Amino acid sequence: APASPQRIIGQVAAQEESDFRNQLKAQGIVLELNAQRSEECTPDFLGNLVHAGESLDILLDTFDLSSDTSTPVLTILPVPAPKYGTVSLDEITLSYTASASFTGAALDTILVEYSQQTDKDTILVEVQVVRAGRTVVADGMVIGPEDFQSYCLDDELDFPSAKYCSEFLPSANSYDGRGRQNFYFTSYHYPDTCMVYWSSRFPGNDTVSVRICDELAVCDTFLIPVTITGDTIPGLPFFDDFSKNTGPWPAEQRWLDKDVFVNNTLAPNPPSIGMATFDGLDRRGRTLDIFEGKGDQLTSKAIDLSGYSPNQGVFLKFYLAPKGYGLEPEKVDSFTVEFRNKDREWVRAGTILGMEDVPLDSFPPFLFYSLPVDQSEFFHSAFQFRFTNYVSP
Repeated sequence: APASPQRIIGQVAAQEESDFRNQLKAQGIVLELNAQRSEECTPDFLGNLVHAGESLDILLDTFDLSSDTSTPVLTILPVPAPKYGTVSLDEITLSYTASASFTGAALDTILVEYSQQTDKDTILVEVQVVRAGRTVVADGMVIGPEDFQSYCLDDELDFPSAKYCSEFLPSANSYDGRGRQNFYFTSYHYPDTCMVYWSSRFPGNDTVSVRICDELAVCDTFLIPVTITGDTIPGLPFFDDFSKNTGPWPAEQRWLDKDVFVNNTLAPNPPSIGMATFDGLDRRGRTLDIFEGKGDQLTSKAIDLSGYSPNQGVFLKFYLAPKGYGLEPEKVDSFTVEFRNKDREWVRAGTILGMEDVPLDSFPPFLFYSLPVDQSEFFHSAFQFRFTNYVSP
């Protein structure tokens, strides 16, 4: 371990924090939680700033320059000529357009003559020209499920001035594990270019978007591809009665989500010792931040069904109790089952509606359900099924 431990700042799930701290401590890393983050990354520049390919209108200050009653004439002086763009003048508004091919950062100087019959003055205008911001696809990283790895931007960084700030941006990607992974800068006390990525169970391709700005308001967005590896269940049968798992999460050998609560006490007379409860709490044990809509979810790992066919009698069979020792699902609530086809699209295979007017001391029994997997689109090497409960106010 290094003599002076590196400090990582971020937020970690409550039940997972202890394990994560121990892993980091073994590497000489100390974790700080709940660090304050800047709400606005782009710096304010006091002066005339223009990015390559953009234009800036500058209102010239002619106050107190008049020496007589004649109409003043403003003229752009030819020397020095603008080096990094073009200029034009409309009355007292100077327009500067930076060259689209400009790179780096430089100061351009324009002289404007203010002329009257009896006197002349020269107005000096300085324009800070900087390159345009870029979007850079950085080198990728590969990580296993439920693992963590540090990552630093390096060769991709090329700013004309000192770094001012860094922030994460929302990433519009189709990764199944969005919201279940975590990533943090190694420090929030200075503009950092390193992060720690903590993966979820979901395999696939994620993208982390990082925006870094320098002191001249040059802001680059770095897209960091992250590949989360995973394995495939090699065939059937797929079986889990939750009796061999002490919880609180489903077994990682078969399931990807950590939403449901694995237990043996929250409903009477289960068909086996264990059960998975869709309890409205997230993996941290906190109430889901929803008013209505999708609640808990339970998604299987990929199952290789490429060696099977629709006429072989493949079924998904399960028991479901609508209430247990909790509150009954409302009539407008629902419990859905979906299958994933070869195009990675989710296809609804069944819907079980809620109930109404169930007494609090009444416990509807577990009922048996059997859904056929009988469409050719489901017989591929990465078939999945998932359960989702939808809740109402």
